[in-house]
Amino acid sequence: MVAGIRKNVGADVVWQDHLHGIMGYWNPEEAPNGSIGVGVLATQGAPALRIAQGHLLAELPAQADSPLQYYTGAAWSKAGLLTDSDTWFAYLRQFRQMMITNPTFKFR
Repeated sequence: MVAGIRKNVGADVVWQDHLHGIMGYWNPEEAPNGSIGVGVLATQGAPALRIAQGHLLAELPAQADSPLQYYTGAAWSKAGLLTDSDTWFAYLRQFRQMMITNPTFKFR
């Protein structure tokens, strides 16, 4: 199983944490629209992370009759919270740590 992020051509920023199974991408600014960050986090081990044919790819270990779990998300610089690649990649690291220490979500 592969989870991926399409990579644009340009001055983008790619970040991969092979040890923790995290990959992130920060799209170049497109004035006046801002920038987009995208990330994938694997929860089961450290997948093989690579770049191939214009995509960032995480090869996830899939087994028959076993659940496969990963997270993907995005940020938009115009939202004002995560406005550059450094803050986006820091958020991905923080999210991974949160998933390790407290992986329970409750919605009301």
